[in-house]
Amino acid sequence: MPSLQRWTARRRRGPAPARRGGGVAGRRHTEAGGHAVRSSTITIERDGKTYRGEYRVEKGMMEVTTAAGGRKRTQIGGTPAVALARLLLSELINEGNA
Repeated sequence: MPSLQRWTARRRRGPAPARRGGGVAGRRHTEAGGHAVRSSTITIERDGKTYRGEYRVEKGMMEVTTAAGGRKRTQIGGTPAVALARLLLSELINEGNA
């Protein structure tokens, strides 16, 4: 099956289930200003412990937050959003804010 057909078939079924050690569950909505905002939950498993964070993409900026109060923001460039969110969550874990 060509890749476009696989992608289309996956989109019809909905988002992929969260995977152990790095799942992502996403949702989109529109703010009052009319611009799209994407927010998703990400998880990272490290040393037998699972860390969870949420990331939000709005107007070219990403913010990752954790239940422990950790927060990091950065501008999105050419890096895929999920990869960048995992990197920021990993930094928060290293800093002890996750």
